[in-house]
Amino acid sequence: AAFSPRRGSPPNCPLPETAAPHETADLFLGGRLRLLRGPDDLNDMIAEVPPVLGTLVAFRRSARSFHGHEPFVGVRRYVMLNYMANTFVAKKELLRHAVSARVKRGFAIAGETAHA
Repeated sequence: AAFSPRRGSPPNCPLPETAAPHETADLFLGGRLRLLRGPDDLNDMIAEVPPVLGTLVAFRRSARSFHGHEPFVGVRRYVMLNYMANTFVAKKELLRHAVSARVKRGFAIAGETAHA
């Protein structure tokens, strides 16, 4: 399977605690977030975080931080918070998001039209 890690997880980050360790059954193997040591190997991880209710992962974005996950089929749900250092960066990110959302919406509409 193709792998493209996303930047975001720092080396030596603290491991999260889960409220219900028994919920980490093999059912969730494909959706576990992996905090990685580098950009090229999904198995060279610092930690693996199961997608169970009550789990929180927080990390600082840097040029040396990476995260990824095995392929997953199904609905992915998450809440992402970003703190910006200044107004320029915030405006740039909002513009990038608006363009990305518009492109994704266009592809979704095109896909629905093709199947109709």
